[in-house]
Amino acid sequence: AELQEAYGDRIRIAREKAQQELNNKVVEAYKHLKVKKQKYLQGIMTSSRMSNVNIDPYTFVTNLTKSTPVVVFSKSYCPYCKNAKRALSTFRMRDDLYKIIELDEREDCDKIQDILLQLTGARSVPRVFIGGKCIGGSDDTVAAQKDGRLEKLLKEAGTSRF
Repeated sequence: AELQEAYGDRIRIAREKAQQELNNKVVEAYKHLKVKKQKYLQGIMTSSRMSNVNIDPYTFVTNLTKSTPVVVFSKSYCPYCKNAKRALSTFRMRDDLYKIIELDEREDCDKIQDILLQLTGARSVPRVFIGGKCIGGSDDTVAAQKDGRLEKLLKEAGTSRF
């Protein structure tokens, strides 16, 4: 009985040690991911700010919508923009195929909205482009998600594997 008890204690201690090591690895992995995410976001913000300087708004919008399968022109605080982004987030897309441009974080916000008016007939956000074509705003995107058109458009644009 003493031998079984001692054996049980050793197993319990080994399990606790293994669990503690696993917990430590999880904490380290989380810290690593947090740092990676922060660096990634800093890179996006830097390139977004640099876009303001290097390129005129018309060229920026047209090049981006032609070269990126899914582009959402948005404002970070806008509930309609959040709805459109939420509808799109139900599909798995690689980051390089899906760009969200938060206009309220850019100096050329008004100029870009003027270009959106010129290209799409509407200045309001969100403006969602799939495959180089504007599919509309929040209501259009959510409706397309509900009736299956959004998935079809995304597949045609080559953005995802659902």
